Amino acid sequence: MATRSARGIIDLRGDWVGLIEAIHAPASDDQAWADGILDCARKLFPRAAHTMTYAVAYGSNRELLDIPLARPAAVLPILERFRLVVDDEATSWIPFHFGGAVLTIREAARELDDRLARRIIEGNAREGFGESMAIVAHPAPGLVVGLSAAFEDVVEITRPERELLTRVARHLEAGYRLRTDESVVVAEVDAKGRVDAPSASAARIGAHL
Repeated sequence: MATRSARGIIDLRGDWVGLIEAIHAPASDDQAWADGILDCARKLFPRAAHTMTYAVAYGSNRELLDIPLARPAAVLPILERFRLVVDDEATSWIPFHFGGAVLTIREAARELDDRLARRIIEGNAREGFGESMAIVAHPAPGLVVGLSAAFEDVVEITRPERELLTRVARHLEAGYRLRTDESVVVAEVDAKGRVDAPSASAARIGAHL
């Protein structure tokens, strides 16, 4: 039986710089990119029974259209089973993916009616998890990219953890956007903090760093 714990979910002293570097690292494809992130993330979530990186595509009415990325590959059936349709225009994942940068299943369930809240929590339990959380990014309209961890116990995110994970969400959004749209690049900063400014606006930014 899952038990509530206030011990937190991450290693605050872990290699978070390594995770950020993995998010922004070049990779041959999205799967290789996601695998690099997971290699770092597993060490940072020592209590997690499972970690995953995924992307979910939504339509204009926030209907779930596709799951174009799921790593490791074994999590795709789990994600598919969570496609719990509320009606033709929405799914029960909407509060989880559009409610904030860092959310647990139970936090998202508070935005659902009682029946759907029970379904999403019970669905998580059927997979063997007391709680799941996700770092949620929105790199493009209709696209959600998540770094998620599942726990056997019912866990709570502490405030310092939420602040750190929210910063990771910003990097996740920027990292995925840069992978898919090079036009958003304004400047590059080298290891010594020097700005390579390909545009006038970037040159102004560099002058103030």
